Amino acid sequence: MDYNYAATFDAIRRQVVLLQVWADSPSDAAMPARLLLLPLDAMGRKTEVALDGSEREALWTDVDVGPDGRIHVLDTLNDRLKVFDSVGVLLAELATPKDAWKLAGGPNGETFLLTTHGQVVRLAPDGRVLSRFNGLPDDTVPTSALVDLAVDAWGRVYTIDGYYHQVTAFEPDGNEADVLEGEDCHFAGDKWVAPDELLLGDSTELTLTLFGTCGYVEEPTDIVLAVNAETARLGPVGTYGFVEPRRLRVARQILGLVDLDLHRVGIVSFVLSGQVDRPLTHERRPLIQSLFDLPGGPPLAPTERGCDGVNNDSALKAAREAFADSPPGRRKVLILIAPGMEPRPGVCPWTALGIARTAAELKAGGVEIVAVNGASVAASSQAMSGISVAERGQGVGRPALQQALSRLWPTDLMQSGTLTDTLPANMDYVLGSASPPAGWDAATRTLSWRLGRIERGLTPRFSLQVRPSEEGLWPTNVSAVAEGVDGWGDPFHVVLPVPKIRVYGELPPTATSSATPTPTATVTATPEPTATPRPTSPPKPIYLPILPLTAACRPETRNADIALVIDSSSSMTETTRPGGPTKLAAAQEAARAFLAQLAAGGSQAALIQFSNSAAVLVPLTPDIAAVTAGLDRLTQASGTRIDLALDSAVAELTGSSRRPGNNPVIILLTDGEPTGTTTDAVQQAALRAKGAGMLVFTIGLGQAVDQALLGSIASRPEWAYFARTRQTWRVSTRESHVIPCKPEWP
Repeated sequence: MDYNYAATFDAIRRQVVLLQVWADSPSDAAMPARLLLLPLDAMGRKTEVALDGSEREALWTDVDVGPDGRIHVLDTLNDRLKVFDSVGVLLAELATPKDAWKLAGGPNGETFLLTTHGQVVRLAPDGRVLSRFNGLPDDTVPTSALVDLAVDAWGRVYTIDGYYHQVTAFEPDGNEADVLEGEDCHFAGDKWVAPDELLLGDSTELTLTLFGTCGYVEEPTDIVLAVNAETARLGPVGTYGFVEPRRLRVARQILGLVDLDLHRVGIVSFVLSGQVDRPLTHERRPLIQSLFDLPGGPPLAPTERGCDGVNNDSALKAAREAFADSPPGRRKVLILIAPGMEPRPGVCPWTALGIARTAAELKAGGVEIVAVNGASVAASSQAMSGISVAERGQGVGRPALQQALSRLWPTDLMQSGTLTDTLPANMDYVLGSASPPAGWDAATRTLSWRLGRIERGLTPRFSLQVRPSEEGLWPTNVSAVAEGVDGWGDPFHVVLPVPKIRVYGELPPTATSSATPTPTATVTATPEPTATPRPTSPPKPIYLPILPLTAACRPETRNADIALVIDSSSSMTETTRPGGPTKLAAAQEAARAFLAQLAAGGSQAALIQFSNSAAVLVPLTPDIAAVTAGLDRLTQASGTRIDLALDSAVAELTGSSRRPGNNPVIILLTDGEPTGTTTDAVQQAALRAKGAGMLVFTIGLGQAVDQALLGSIASRPEWAYFARTRQTWRVSTRESHVIPCKPEWP
């Protein structure tokens, strides 16, 4: 006898991996679990990998094979996972979040877990939490909508929504922190100027925004699981054996998803009378043991009046005893598992009226009552009665816990605070232009807004006008700072970015393209002229229908020969922000992050620098570490010969080291307009590159870039990226996912 919990396919070894709970005899009450490795070409031969603990001691509920061939298997009862190699050798045993119920194997030995609250938790091979983010498509979708997750060879995460029948794809970069737990709030701010090029004497407008999110507190709860302990009939009337295993499995399914660091659980059993089998505790092992050897008894034998079954009133009275040490004010929940019949008066020693009366006493003491796999008049509401929880499955205890547990957020993002903007000497404040009105201190050149309560989800905006008094490229402010008290009552301090403007004494001889607005990373959806990324920005979701793939995109079809072309002109010594890294340092950081994501053994890379000339620092090679080391050898000089840089990249990608099966790609990063050459010469060089079959991506860093030119150089308009701060690294690390598969090659 066996029950198959989950299965997955190992594409590397071409084998099916099956998670199975099994028994030699149908009468076995405690069944062990195992993995079966079934190679497609093994003519029925298989490898068996035993998993420790019978089903009374562990709930092995999910299995997946990562793109590296590692096998990940999840035990929800003990909050752990095991990782095996592709032949079944144990590599690691790791702790998981208390409410994890699904897993997926990721690249580089990572594990991704889906929690009951719809969060995705990314674990390193050693068990460290690398990141956590919300896996829901949007805030309108309930957490119960998610039914599964998957991870591809490039680390993209896909969550499946069973309500709206869609897949949501995420590109986690390791810096997600939009899911906050506990009494914690995160703030960020943005600031931009429009127009950012103007004539001396004209004014321009500065806009500031604040945004953030606050964590939640799952209200600490005492939970009593009252289990119908009616024993199974083994033969003639009067011969009974063990407690019906299905009810114990349901209790374990619920227990397996409770965070026992926060909540306490007690066990009550009942048939004709009830008893406390385990007082409220945070300890998991005693609870598992109680559900292993729960005492039971036979139900009431049928009487002449037709009464038989178990006494729900005894469960309520035993639960009242179990809650005796629960402190006043603490949330209390009783979960009745498989409640018995509630007869009319005069039929049984217990009555529906008596059950309702005892339940009312419990409710008056603050106890909420949930009835699982059966209806009961004792339940606190109709929604809490008759909740279905399967005895087997993945996360099937969630419906009961979603009724039982409660999460709390602060009403406000911010309770109070101030926002100050200090202007430099060459930026004159246009008096009365602040919106909303603000205080102006001419002596310190500081504008101040006093902030009151700001509700969660709102993004307040502030604006003012300034009039530059000097020609040149200038910062619009000395500093912009928000500080105050957040929704949980803790202090916060946020430094906003410092945008620059270019001021001309007269009209420039040729039209200069103004900066194309890029979407702001605030919670609003309005495109803004400058975009400072949230420090805790979540991965951007992409919505896909659930359809079978007709042309699978495999890692080997995305291998590329990549020329990484980096501007090393003297202007790259400017900082990305006051006190921040230089543009060159930011470009080096971006390149390191990008190179780390290339497919090992498949892709190659070359490193080219350019200023008044172009030089190949590292020829095309599969040794990605050598290319990464070459980033430390970048040298600077004047000039920006983009045309020479493109020609050098083409020469490198058509040389003897070229792999014919790889996609040829040029990624060019620059912070300025071309100098020492012409725009036409640059465009001709780009045409030569594209004509040679190259895909060209461009990244413009800072405000002085010629966006129209970089857009024309790129193979597709959407492959030209513009970033004014360290957002560059987010853009460039995305390139490895944008490079299309060969069937999509233009």
